Amino acid sequence: MPPTEANGTMIYRNWTQVNVSLASNNGLDTFGINWDGRNYSFYNGSLVLALNLNNNPAVGDSSSKAADVSSYGNNGSFNGAVSWTNSGRFGGGLDLKAANAYVLSTVPQAHIQFTVEAWIKLNELGREQHFAEFGNTQFYVRGNNRLGTSSWSNTSGKTILLRNVWYHAALVRNSSAVRLYLNGVDDSDFSGRLGSNPDNNFYIGHSNTLLSGYDFNGTIDEVRVYNVPLSAKDIWLHYQSEFQRYNSTEYRFYSNVTGLANGMHAYYGSAAKGGDSKTTDNGNTRYVRAVL
Repeated sequence: MPPTEANGTMIYRNWTQVNVSLASNNGLDTFGINWDGRNYSFYNGSLVLALNLNNNPAVGDSSSKAADVSSYGNNGSFNGAVSWTNSGRFGGGLDLKAANAYVLSTVPQAHIQFTVEAWIKLNELGREQHFAEFGNTQFYVRGNNRLGTSSWSNTSGKTILLRNVWYHAALVRNSSAVRLYLNGVDDSDFSGRLGSNPDNNFYIGHSNTLLSGYDFNGTIDEVRVYNVPLSAKDIWLHYQSEFQRYNSTEYRFYSNVTGLANGMHAYYGSAAKGGDSKTTDNGNTRYVRAVL
């Protein structure tokens, strides 16, 4: 569907848009995109927390709850003066400018290897602000305005963050190291130690210790947790993409794929529920040619 390029389109730029609308009366088990022969998963059993944060009652959002649209229903409860905003990264978001406001979810499906993703926009700089972390672990903006995760590994980001700018932040913990990503690119100053294992509690907008002064002042959107370590390529496409659930039957995927190389690019989307699976374009691959 628009603004997706027609099959076989020749483009004179290094980006293209992919827009897929899905309908399923019984929900989804999986959704993914195959881009240039590689599968990228956005929705499957490894997605253990997915908060679209649009203040959408049709999926269960309310004045006291952020609905988890993963298959696990790990909804987040509001604590303090959490409020919704219409100025999220994609639609709505969480406004966390009030002191000590945060959202708490319980994620019993968490593993010691995992990925945390969130879109963040800072109102304030110059102090430590935690935005999405398990108990016993940390993921925050440091006082020097770079990403940090000291309880896990003492690694930190290299890029200085600015006020009023949206950033996609991701933390990936595999069997041997922790890496930080900013806007789809590895931003770690070194490959960090593993540190403590997570517990089941997941905090959005505050430190897991809830100590005053470590809360997040800004806006947070599209929080996701996978209980597997995503690859650098996965993070790259997740940064450029949006996956939303609109109501009990409708979903939407959108991606602005950038950095295309000169030549032909092939892609298709696929979704499944139980034994029923479908692909876009009635099972046909779609092509776009970049001429640079």
